[in-house]
Amino acid sequence: VYAFYTPGFSFGNFLRQYPQFKSNLVDILIGDVFKPEVAEMFTVMQEEIPELADTDDSPMTMKK
Repeated sequence: VYAFYTPGFSFGNFLRQYPQFKSNLVDILIGDVFKPEVAEMFTVMQEEIPELADTDDSPMTMKK
């Protein structure tokens, strides 16, 4: 959610740069955020959008 509202971030650009995460993006959009495969995408998104690491409720920091 935070990535969507981050100025300058584009999911289209992100997927062009990291096409391997297309199915992971679909998974999180349908609410399946706790799949192990999604963690790598969150890590890369954190590198692309460092301010996401500062949010306590970011999926990157959530534990199931």
